[in-house]
Amino acid sequence: MKKWQKVLIWVAVALIVIFCGLMYLKNYFLVTAGDIVEKAGVIPAVQEPLTKFDSAGYGWEAWRGADNKNTAGIKGIKTDWSKGLEKAWGVDYLCQGAKAVTWSCPVISGNRLVVPGRDEENDLIFCLDPKTGALLWMKKFPMPADINYGRGPRATPLIVGDFVYTISRTGVMYCLALFDGALAWEFDSRKEGGKPHTWGLASSPVLFKNTIIMQVGGASLLYALDKKTGKIIWRSEAGFGSYATPVLIEVKGAAQLAVFFRDSISGFNPVDGKKLWNMPWGKNNDLNITTPVFDNGKLFVTTFYTESGLLDLTTAEPSILWKNKKFGAHHTDPFITDGYIYGYTGFSSQNSGSFMCLSLKDGSIQWQSGEMGWGTCIMADGYLVCQDNKGALFLVKPDPKKLIVVTKFPAAMPEVKTHTWTKPVIAQDMIYLRHGNWLLAYKLK
Repeated sequence: MKKWQKVLIWVAVALIVIFCGLMYLKNYFLVTAGDIVEKAGVIPAVQEPLTKFDSAGYGWEAWRGADNKNTAGIKGIKTDWSKGLEKAWGVDYLCQGAKAVTWSCPVISGNRLVVPGRDEENDLIFCLDPKTGALLWMKKFPMPADINYGRGPRATPLIVGDFVYTISRTGVMYCLALFDGALAWEFDSRKEGGKPHTWGLASSPVLFKNTIIMQVGGASLLYALDKKTGKIIWRSEAGFGSYATPVLIEVKGAAQLAVFFRDSISGFNPVDGKKLWNMPWGKNNDLNITTPVFDNGKLFVTTFYTESGLLDLTTAEPSILWKNKKFGAHHTDPFITDGYIYGYTGFSSQNSGSFMCLSLKDGSIQWQSGEMGWGTCIMADGYLVCQDNKGALFLVKPDPKKLIVVTKFPAAMPEVKTHTWTKPVIAQDMIYLRHGNWLLAYKLK
């Protein structure tokens, strides 16, 4: 082979390597910037006439479901997905524009499914028929586009009775009628000194009796609003918030609100907003994201950026039972069942994390597996329903001895070209998968 031919071969190899590297970087930055690479479909006309709102059937009305435990009410789930699951419907128009990524989960009550979206200038709130995917109504709220990692809403809406409560990434809460989307009231936390975090408000609203509680940060860490009027019932002290959703718990027969802030985990009285206790937990540049998990007086706290640990809230002052630096959930909720903790550990921007089982008693690792990469999960019918970064679904039987994948559905979201970060939800015998402009519904029974 002549010298000039060898030079050409080496130049070709170098160009291929450079091209592959540029494609990798392009994909990486598309993901981290929250860009959509799939072309969005056209928003259809609304279905007329509107059907009366009917709340019958078990739903998924909040970030952690109706039971506040991330568990669906389904029974008799199908346990063989070797031939996939039957697709009921799908839509591809929720996010209009490359910069319009929205991470919010859908919420479902009866014959209404509500899911946020986005176009170049506005936040969009869609209401669909959960059985057919037909568009029932849509609302549009102007919202500046000045943030990366997706410019649409991050918080999951909350359905209470005949109304749905949504929160923009800037900290504006809207109360809308489930029937037709009519605006009942709105509350702009910025006008009260609220200061959303670097990548916008992601903490979902929480119901306590007649109030809707939201975590913001700035002049007040928390606001409790009258669910009927939106008026402030109480507001907590000032401070730095986080992206984690507060969790309503019961300790010694009394209700508490456990909230993971920027550098601590705290308990509040949900009646008046007074702080009951505080436990420092590392300073992570506002990056505490995962919802704490409560079980029988114990609170499990985890973050990818420092460490995980178990708090005992039954003592006079909350105490740390153990800490573990080997398990760190980025923004995916773990589960406690039968004395063990199950969940994903690792960083969300790559599918190279692992699924792990820890002992609740002392935090010791029982096993870990990279078979499912990194992802999110919920519980249903005694199983963990997991979805990885590529959109694949796994049905996992909790077992402290080893990972047991009962069945899987790799092609659940063939449209996915960037990382899926929105967790699946289950309602009325169907599983709903959301990624960017896509929302797909599959039958589970």
